[in-house]
Amino acid sequence: MDELSLLIARLRWPVPSVRWWVMQELAQLILGEQTRNQTEQALLNDLSLRQFETEAVEVLLVFWLAKSKSKEYVPPAQLGERIMARSPLSDLVLRETCANTIVLGKYSAQSEVTPVDFEPTQDFIAAEGVHFPRILRSALSDIEVRLWEPLQQQFAFEWHASKQRVSFQGQTIDFFLESPREQSTGQFFTQLSARARSAYLRTLLVAQEHWGLPQAIAERLSLVTLPLDPSTAWLASLPPSAVFPSSLPATGEHQLGEFVRDALTAAAGDGAVGAMSWTTFISNDEQVDTTLALWWGPSSVWPASLRHEDAANIYAGTLYGSGLSCGSKFVVPEHGNLPDAASGFRPLACRTHPSRYGYIQADLVTRGLFAPILPIHGATVAAEPWGELLQFQADCLTLGHYGYWNTNWYPSHPKEIRPRVGTYLRLTAAGLAYLAGDSKGHLFYAWHCRYLARASSYEEFTVTDTCGVVPWK
Repeated sequence: MDELSLLIARLRWPVPSVRWWVMQELAQLILGEQTRNQTEQALLNDLSLRQFETEAVEVLLVFWLAKSKSKEYVPPAQLGERIMARSPLSDLVLRETCANTIVLGKYSAQSEVTPVDFEPTQDFIAAEGVHFPRILRSALSDIEVRLWEPLQQQFAFEWHASKQRVSFQGQTIDFFLESPREQSTGQFFTQLSARARSAYLRTLLVAQEHWGLPQAIAERLSLVTLPLDPSTAWLASLPPSAVFPSSLPATGEHQLGEFVRDALTAAAGDGAVGAMSWTTFISNDEQVDTTLALWWGPSSVWPASLRHEDAANIYAGTLYGSGLSCGSKFVVPEHGNLPDAASGFRPLACRTHPSRYGYIQADLVTRGLFAPILPIHGATVAAEPWGELLQFQADCLTLGHYGYWNTNWYPSHPKEIRPRVGTYLRLTAAGLAYLAGDSKGHLFYAWHCRYLARASSYEEFTVTDTCGVVPWK
C-alpha cells in the first residue's frame, strides 16, 4: 500500500515524464490479478479528489491504458460516478474505456457565459506560451469565427474563475531543477498548466451548452489537451543497442565524426538508422547534443547552401490520429525550404508532431519524433503501436520502428540543448530499399553536434556547433 500510495502521489508531480511512467506502471498493476482491486480502489479515491478537468482525465487514462493493453479487462462500474470535474474530453475517454457507462460524472462548477465587459487578466496573458501552449487559444480562435461567439474571452474568464474555486498551493519546480537554476530548463506541468487546459475544456463545454457547438466537434477539439497520444502511449525506454558511446575523445570535426560512426554502428542492429537524436552526458559541465538523419542525394558532396543543423528540420510533418484510436498516419509533407543548389537531395526521415499533442510526452516530441518519409508528396505512412515501439508501414511493408531511451535522464537540462532523452527511427532493410528507390544515388548521414562545456557549475556554458556528413556504409 505504501508503494501504491507513492505511485499515485507521483501522478501529481510537475515532471510530465514521471507521470507518464507512473501511468503505465499503474495500468500494469490494474491488469495484475493480485494487485487489481487495491489499485482500482486507490485510483477511484484519487479520481474523486481531482478538481481540475485535465487532472481527472489523467486518472481516467490509467484505466484506458489498461483497457488498450487487454481487451478482456473490465473497468469498475462506478468509474463515472467518481468524476468531479467532467469535460468533453473525460466523456470521450470514459466512453472509450467503459462502453456501457451511463453516469459521466459531475462538473466542477456550473457553466456560466463570460460577462460582456470581462477583460483577460494580466496573469493569463503572461502564462500563455510559458505554462500553456498558444495552440489552445488558436483552436478557439478558429471555431470562434464560425460560431460568432467570444470563445477566447470565455477561455480567459474560465481561467480567472478557476482561481476562485481552487486555492493556490504555492507549487514550485525549484526542487526539480539543477543548480544554477537560471541556466536550466525543462518540461514541467504546473498548477497554472492544469488551470489553463481545464479552462480550455470548460470553454468547450460552455460552447456546447450555450452556443450550439456539436458534441463531436467539442470532443475533437478537446484532444489538444490529451495527456498522452494514443499511438505512443505504451512506448517504453528501449535503447537501440545495449552498447552505446558514452564519452568523447575530443571535440574536433574528425573526432566527432568518428563518434557519430560508432553510435550508428551500435544503434543499427539488423537494419539502418533513419534518424536519431540524443545527449551524451559526460558530466554536469560537459555534454554533447547530437542529431542526425539519413539522406539520399545525387552525389555524396553535401550542398554548401544547405545548413547541416537544419537537416532534420527541412521537412515538417504531423502524425494524425482520430479520437482515442491507437492507430495514426503520417502524410508526407510538401518539399521543405531547400535551396536551389540542394535540388535532388532529400531526407529519408523527418520530425513529426502528433496532432493529439500529448503534453505529458513533451520531452519526447521536443527531442524528436521521427517518421520515414517517402519520396512522393501526399503519400501516407501508417503508424501503429508495436510492443514498446511505434511501427511505420506503407504498401503492406514495414518501413521501420521508432523508439526512445532515457539513460541519464533528468527532468531539467541546460537551456542550450534539448531534453536529456534519446529518440531514434530504425529502418528495416526492406524499408530502406523502398525509401531510397531504385535510382542511382548516394546515401549518407548529415549530423549536427552541439558541444557544451564550462569550467564550473556556476559559469555559463561555452557552446560549439560542429556539423558533418558520414557515408551510410
